[in-house]
Formats: sequence, C-alpha cells, structure tokens
Amino acid sequence: VMYCICGILLAISKIVPGISGASLLIALGLFDLTISSIAHLDFYFIIPVGIGLVIGVLGFAKIMNHCLKNYRTQTYFVVMGLTIGSLLIIIQELVLLGPDVWDVVTAIVAAIAGVAVSYGFNLYGKRIGH
Repeated sequence: VMYCICGILLAISKIVPGISGASLLIALGLFDLTISSIAHLDFYFIIPVGIGLVIGVLGFAKIMNHCLKNYRTQTYFVVMGLTIGSLLIIIQELVLLGPDVWDVVTAIVAAIAGVAVSYGFNLYGKRIGH
C-alpha cells in the first residue's frame, strides 16, 4: 500500500509543474530504494508503484485541470511554493551529506546550467508559440 501511495505522489509530481519526483522521493526517504528497485527489476516494488502512477495520473489530471481553469493564479502560486519547497529539500539533503569544496563548486555550476537550460526552453516555447 505504501508503494502504491508513493506511485500516486510521483504521478502528481509529474502533472504539477515544479514538483520534482526525485525531490519527493528524497523527502519520503525512498530515492535510493526506487533507484535500486528499478536497477534490479524488483517487481514487488515496481508493480505497486506503477499501479499508483496510473491511479494518480487519471485522478489528479482532472483536479489540476479544474484548478487551472477556475483558480489559475492561486494554482500557480501553489506550484511556486512547491518548487521552492523542493529546492529546500534538496539543499537540506546536500548539507547532510557534508559536501567538500569541489562538490559545492560543481553544484553551483550545475545549478547555473540548469537555470540556463530552463530559460532556453522558455524562450523556445515562446518562439514556437506556446
């Protein structure tokens, strides 16, 4: 049941912009288990998560559609809050790992690259009319 709920939450993270599935798994303490289970094809984990993903996508897509149609501004602010929360979870996890100077430098470079790629996607989307 826990893995099915995990799948539902992962589905929500795929539908709601700004929520990182990896951040969600880290917050739930299931990131390492998920990666290991997929790598070793552990179907006792994969099948319940998959069922949860299907349930979550089918159920939450309707909810998200309703929210965007009727509460667009509020929905975007919730998404923004979730995005900031995801960043805080990742930062907390990194601090607990006790990074050295090289880790911090590469993390900053990677973050800048991520922002640049995101900005590029935004520009491209505007250019093609989306």
